[in-house]
Amino acid sequence: SLKKIKVYNISYDSLIESKKIIADKITIDNLSLDAFLDLRLRDEKTPAPDAPQKILRNLPYYVKIDTIDIKKSYVMHHVINDIGNEPGDIDFTDLNIKIRNITNDSALIHKGIKIIADVTGYLVGKAKMKAHLEIPVISPNNSYTYSGSLGRLDGHELNKYLIKNEFIRIDNGILDSANFTITANDSNSKGILNFYYHDLKISLLNN
Repeated sequence: SLKKIKVYNISYDSLIESKKIIADKITIDNLSLDAFLDLRLRDEKTPAPDAPQKILRNLPYYVKIDTIDIKKSYVMHHVINDIGNEPGDIDFTDLNIKIRNITNDSALIHKGIKIIADVTGYLVGKAKMKAHLEIPVISPNNSYTYSGSLGRLDGHELNKYLIKNEFIRIDNGILDSANFTITANDSNSKGILNFYYHDLKISLLNN
């Protein structure tokens, strides 16, 4: 659900006459999304979902949107592990997401245009998070890079997710901070993930 959506300077002539979506900006306020992922349904024959730039390149119509601005939004993510029976939950609050350069314009693609996304918000309503994502639209193997950081968090706050999906429980501990830088494409990913914590105590659980 969402409270409000606005589209700025849309070209109605291009939309009606040529089925081209051209706009300066789209703003979305108070988006609320409840997402569910069941990894038990995944197998080796299940194709991976298409990368964003591949979807954009393959659209049967022209798109050029300078900015999509999502404000004060909320996402609840339910995940069932491939050997689990119940979903583990994790949520993201006060999300603000700005996405720029959404286009399949062939001239801009060959000039090397990138989709740029910046995200701020809070993990489980407690830990401040930031992320930056760059997606080259022309990339033949659909490569992208993302980096970000996470602020201080009491480890207990992650148990709703960890107990059901990783079969561990954090009995004590503070995550002081975390940061990451990842490069990925259709076939692999690599990067650096740093966690800083203290007084951590974990229990392994039977699945």
